[in-house]
Amino acid sequence: MLASEGKNKLAFTELKEAFKNKIIPLLEEYFYEDWNKIRLVLGDSLKNDESLRFLDGHEDLYSDLFGGEHGLELYEEKKITYKIKPFHCDDAVWDDAKAYTGIYTIGINE
Repeated sequence: MLASEGKNKLAFTELKEAFKNKIIPLLEEYFYEDWNKIRLVLGDSLKNDESLRFLDGHEDLYSDLFGGEHGLELYEEKKITYKIKPFHCDDAVWDDAKAYTGIYTIGINE
C-alpha cells in the first residue's frame, strides 16, 4: 500500500464519520427531521442508481391506511416517507464514494 492510499482511506473514513456524527444530525435539526428535504440536500433525488441513495423511501396509500371511504379531502393519494439507511451493515451506501460524489454530480447512473 502506498502512503497516499493510506491517507485517502483515512480521509474517507473521516468523511463517513463526519456525515454520521455531524452533518446528518445538523441536517435533521435544521430541517426539523423533514427527511424529504434532507434527501434533496443529499442529492438523492438526482441519483438514478437507487443503491447510491442515502435514504430509503416508503410509500403508503391513504386508502390502505384509512380505508377507501376515509372521506378526507386530499390533494394526493399517497404519502412517501423517508428514513436514513444504516451506517454499519454489509454493503452500506456510506462506504461507497460514488454516493458522496452524487451529492454534487447530477444524474449519476453507476
